Amino acid sequence: MDRRPAQSVRQRPEGPAAAHRLGILELLQSDSGPADWKPENKAFSCTYAKDCTHVKSVFKLATTSKEKTALTSMLGTCTS
Repeated sequence: MDRRPAQSVRQRPEGPAAAHRLGILELLQSDSGPADWKPENKAFSCTYAKDCTHVKSVFKLATTSKEKTALTSMLGTCTS
């Protein structure tokens, strides 16, 4: 049985991917979400949309119909 305190067992994820996802989470929790903000670099739209949907799923964040439309459009730019 693990006797470490719960906080030490559930550590915050580390590394560039985790930092990026936490950045996406902060953006999603702000006043601007995928319906209001899109990457200026269109080549990043697919990655941004995939990350947004992943973070919304992991953290169980609601998605508005406008966000769903925007994310669906950005996901349409994915080549694979």
